[in-house]
Amino acid sequence: MERLILPMLIIGSYLIYHGADTVRLAWGTSATPEVIRLADLLQRRGGNRHVSVTDFDMGVHFVAVGKKDSPIKDAFVPIWPAVPGGPEEQEGPPTGTPVAIVKDDSFSLQFFGKPKSTRGLVTGAVLGSDVRQMLVQKYPGVRLDQVPVIEARRSAPSPGFGRTLLGIGTVVVLVPLALLAYAVWGNRRSSALRQ
Repeated sequence: MERLILPMLIIGSYLIYHGADTVRLAWGTSATPEVIRLADLLQRRGGNRHVSVTDFDMGVHFVAVGKKDSPIKDAFVPIWPAVPGGPEEQEGPPTGTPVAIVKDDSFSLQFFGKPKSTRGLVTGAVLGSDVRQMLVQKYPGVRLDQVPVIEARRSAPSPGFGRTLLGIGTVVVLVPLALLAYAVWGNRRSSALRQ
């Protein structure tokens, strides 16, 4: 039974983390995406996380992340507010322009076409250092600290699902802790009876 304690603690902690993250994302998020211009999204704090972003220009370079000899796990591309009368295709945003990052779980038309909008969930995810470094190489001068990350095609999460994960994770963590406490108490009690 002792061999199950550590795996149960790890699994329970994982469920608690993902349950709390799901509840956090669901807070104030509607099932219907809010249509919003990218310039407005970049200026606001809070609000509906489920968005359909419009009026943006997209970089021509993207960063694909995956393990060696395996399919692409995630792809990232910066977007910035559309420049009226600007060139049809730009290498990158004008200097000093705030950007957002679109994260997609696969190659899609998102990266090869010039979409008029992109729908997804603003997650507040932090870019990994490897992704950040590759984006900076492709887009020198772009500031990537505290940029919104829009996970393409991701819908609003269910708060009920998040609470369920939290509950199951809590039980999975408490059971081995209770068994461990009982084992320690039993050892102390048997030691005291022997004396």
